[in-house]
Amino acid sequence: GSSKFLAYTILEALTEENVAVRDMIKDWMTVLENEVEARPTPGHAVHLYKLRKITDEYVRVGEPITNALSEASWNSSRIITHFFQNEESWFAHLGHELNQIQTETRHMFSMLSE
Repeated sequence: GSSKFLAYTILEALTEENVAVRDMIKDWMTVLENEVEARPTPGHAVHLYKLRKITDEYVRVGEPITNALSEASWNSSRIITHFFQNEESWFAHLGHELNQIQTETRHMFSMLSE
């Protein structure tokens, strides 16, 4: 019914927005990596801190939807559509990518501290 359509619409909007945010974070990370490898400066630590803070918050906010989609896809008592299964996979992948960025920011921050 209409509630399923509303859920589809909300998840589709979340996915589109998350793609844009993810791409921005990845671009920011790439620029920082290149600059830190070429010539690290104290200003990079500020950028890494900000990137890490944004990424931490992004992961924190995204976890509930990822968990809800994951639970629904593995719960045999609920019927989940293919669309929701695709979204669950996408949000799980996004979480993995953000965790990798968090690890890279820690590594680059330690390089600046040396």
